[in-house]
Amino acid sequence: MLRRLVGAALAPLLLAAPAPGAPGADAGSPVPASRAAATQEGYKSLVAALSGSWALAIRYEPLQEGASPAESTGTARWYTAVDGQVLLEDEHLPLGKMDGKLLGLIWWDEKKKSLAGMLCSNRSPHMCDPKSSLDDIQLSWDGGRFLIEEIEHQRDGSVRLFRESYSEITPRSYLQLGEIGPPGGPFQRVFTVHATRSKN
Repeated sequence: MLRRLVGAALAPLLLAAPAPGAPGADAGSPVPASRAAATQEGYKSLVAALSGSWALAIRYEPLQEGASPAESTGTARWYTAVDGQVLLEDEHLPLGKMDGKLLGLIWWDEKKKSLAGMLCSNRSPHMCDPKSSLDDIQLSWDGGRFLIEEIEHQRDGSVRLFRESYSEITPRSYLQLGEIGPPGGPFQRVFTVHATRSKN
């Protein structure tokens, strides 16, 4: 769940970057036309797919013409709490002088019959934002791809959709992509993460 860290580190660049669809922008990865209905059993399969400790190799894409990509490494640990009913992702993401620490919480909302989530970050002025988790975040899992979509309110008053996906999940690795763009697309790649399961 890199999106809050990206917001803190790259917000000025996002405002100066060309809008997706402009020259130099990437159309991004398409969202599947249909998604399997989320179920409590589906939530359990998500827990099984991601639980464990992971080493992260992160590439932050240049958002201004002529800029160079930034690369970093980090760690992530996925584990459950509350008798397995809440999946937590604990991330440590150093980037230059910035030391990002994030805690993502994901659970099955029995009342809404859907996945729900909230992110806490030491780079966010709110630390944790329950209101945003209710109003601005949607999560889906189709058995192969975990997708987080969040409305981001920009400083210039515009609204963009931040999309974070976890795919190509195997017992040893997964691919994590972050993209931003207007609701409905097109989207511009912000970061790419290659995660490898840690031995410990």
